[in-house]
Amino acid sequence: MDEQDLVGVWHLVGSAHINVDLDLPDDDDDDSAVVDWLYGHSPELLAQLEATGGLTLQVQADGSFRQTCSGEPAVEWFGANGVLEEKVVPFDGMVNSEGGEHFLLVPDLDWGAPEGEHEQATLRYDDGDTMICDRVALQGAQLIRTVSVVTDEAYGDRVVMAFRRATN
Repeated sequence: MDEQDLVGVWHLVGSAHINVDLDLPDDDDDDSAVVDWLYGHSPELLAQLEATGGLTLQVQADGSFRQTCSGEPAVEWFGANGVLEEKVVPFDGMVNSEGGEHFLLVPDLDWGAPEGEHEQATLRYDDGDTMICDRVALQGAQLIRTVSVVTDEAYGDRVVMAFRRATN
């Protein structure tokens, strides 16, 4: 899938959420459980999607994206600042393609911009306590957005959102 395949206006049609305790190895230097969660998939969540709407994701040809909200979409929402919000708080950013996958990033963060091992290539947020990977992919006619969060290197949240392309 090419980044240009994402260009267009997408409307939220469903979302699902899980949270887990990460199974961490005894070796403090082994962060494989964290990495596996951040870049993992939860295909079973697609079967658990609950219908919702009110969020629009618009991807531009230059790779920028903009989100707008109408009403109160039923979505667990981790904002641009890494906080689990009480409601959807849209933010804008850039789509970055890395290794054939596409990630939503917020490049203008004053703090929480990823550094080091993960850098800004694939993580949307990393303040040392909270890391967020926000990935989008086409699956059939839907755009699937997977937001994977690790808190304190021990707790994982994953939000899956399904979008349908707007028709003119």
